[in-house]
This record gives sequence, C-alpha cells and structure tokens, in this order.
Amino acid sequence: MLTPEQIEASLERILLKVQKPGRYVGGELNSVVKDWDKTETRVALVFPDIYDIGISNLGLQILYDLINQRPDALAERAYAPWVDMEEQIRANTIPLYSLETNMPWPISISSAFPCRMRRFILMPLTYSTWPKFHYALNSVAMPTRW
Repeated sequence: MLTPEQIEASLERILLKVQKPGRYVGGELNSVVKDWDKTETRVALVFPDIYDIGISNLGLQILYDLINQRPDALAERAYAPWVDMEEQIRANTIPLYSLETNMPWPISISSAFPCRMRRFILMPLTYSTWPKFHYALNSVAMPTRW
C-alpha cells in the first residue's frame, strides 16, 4: 500500500491533468489535521459523490466536527473523484485517500497491517439518495496495493 508521502508525490504528477485539482488537495479553512501517532480512534468519512457536492453536506460537517473535538479521535474526509481524476487514479494505481493527510484506505485489520499502524479503523459511507449508491461502490473499488 502506498504511503501518504508516495500518494502526495503521485498527486504532484497528475493534478495538472485534471479539470479542478483543488478538489483533491484539502487544506480548507477549518479543516483539522491531528497527529496519527497520538490518536487511537481514526475515522475516514467517505462521501460517495464529488467534493463539490459533499463539502456542503451538513451531516458530514457535523460528524467531522464532533469526532475531531474528541482528543482521542480523528476524522478525515475523502470524496469520490470526478471522471478525469478517476481515470488518473486508476492509471497510476492510487488508492482513495484522505484530504487531510493523504492517508490511504481501505481499513486494514489484517496481521500484516494492524489497525494501530496508521490505518483507519472506521469508515462510514453516507449517501443521501439511492442513485448515489453506485458512487459508494465505486469508491470502495478504487485501486489498492497490499
């Protein structure tokens, strides 16, 4: 699996090839970055639609804030990529990653990647309408390296 540093290096190569690179870099006002080594509970909030739609989702914002208010927990966000970025992600075998720290997922609970080794332990998917369900499935199917 790629490290956050490897994901960042890959993004530097491909972001100029997509229509709206700002969707994929994070760093927005009021985003929260916590120390992974000092936090036991790690939650990836994955919104199965593009950033432009998901960023305004009040439910996601509330969960993000409530989790990050806890000193023992962190929440990071990921959104489904638009078709231009999805093409680049698949071509370069980049997994879905969090905006805050470029941490890849899926959740890992195997002996090779114990949860305490910088992986998300909880990943709720949210979708507000049934037609969005295919975006959730597509998000889960992003390339991974084990």
